[in-house]
Amino acid sequence: MNFFLRKNQAIFLPFLFLVLTFKIEALEAGDFAPKFSLPDLFKDHVTYSLEEKQDLLVYVDFWASWCAPCRLSMPALEQLYREFSGDGFYVLAVNVDAIKEDAIGFLKDFPVSYSVLADPEGIVSQLYNVIGMPSGYLINRKGKIIHSHIGFRRGDEEVLRKMIRNELEK
Repeated sequence: MNFFLRKNQAIFLPFLFLVLTFKIEALEAGDFAPKFSLPDLFKDHVTYSLEEKQDLLVYVDFWASWCAPCRLSMPALEQLYREFSGDGFYVLAVNVDAIKEDAIGFLKDFPVSYSVLADPEGIVSQLYNVIGMPSGYLINRKGKIIHSHIGFRRGDEEVLRKMIRNELEK
């Protein structure tokens, strides 16, 4: 083993350095939002796509049943959705739980009236380079991310409310 490491050290060490310093960044404001289509969590044979909502201001929210801050974000997003949906605002919640029943159980305690999609393999969350839960992306009518947010604390909904209002007034 020592012979192998000494012989390949010239290759191994630069490779290790590259891997350890490689930084994966979540998508952020200014990036175009990747298009996607996912099944509805509750309705069989029903899918939603981001493209279908292109005429709306859309908040894509990645969440999981085990996510403690999601207990704050989901009710806050529900309030924002009810407040602004008539003005052209929509929420697409993307659940990343591997077990569908976990997500359904969570939503019994924190019900929402907006669309909840299932991404159990994490395909769409990988497209968005999601690095924490919840992660949200406010996407304008041109398909550009105008705000990205990781985590959720009390008061974050007020910042989001102002951004939504400003964007809808344009």
